Amino acid sequence: MGSIPGSVSYVVSQREDRVPSHKRTTKFLLKEVPMEKQAVTRTLPEAVRVIKEMNLGSAEEWTGDYRETARTTVANVLKEQMEKRVASHLSRVFQKGIPDRRNGSHIRHVLTELGTIILSIPRTRLFSPKGIIAAYTRRIREIDHLIIACFLLGLSTRKVGVALCGLLGEQISPQTVSRVLPQ
Repeated sequence: MGSIPGSVSYVVSQREDRVPSHKRTTKFLLKEVPMEKQAVTRTLPEAVRVIKEMNLGSAEEWTGDYRETARTTVANVLKEQMEKRVASHLSRVFQKGIPDRRNGSHIRHVLTELGTIILSIPRTRLFSPKGIIAAYTRRIREIDHLIIACFLLGLSTRKVGVALCGLLGEQISPQTVSRVLPQ
């Protein structure tokens, strides 16, 4: 029996990749189609076995070097924004007749999801590009939220630093966790 163009059965048969046919469903139910591995592990030994089967190796092997490239890219974007803000400030104050000029830069280490980013923050005698990176910032807000979430999930102040070390590439001190919590 053929399908009439425009009918529901015709449309379904044309979209076979999205909607399984009766024949494909039957094969699946009869286990003729190989099934994927179980998605949920129910015991710790089973989870350890699955992780060993994945053969991940070290963190450097499976993460690649994208983190370093991403950190460099983020640092460059932030530096460009700060330079634009300083240049904009200098042109505004020049038009108003206020004397101001560049006055070097200072280094700031900021902890992000990608690890520590080292920024060179430009300044003038009267202006520093605040707003892009807040004054005295050591971590971005998302890291503070992550610290609070770990603590609220039951990790001690010491264990929060150990738990986040693998993710951030830097261990957070128990004192930092204590300072973040009252906020």
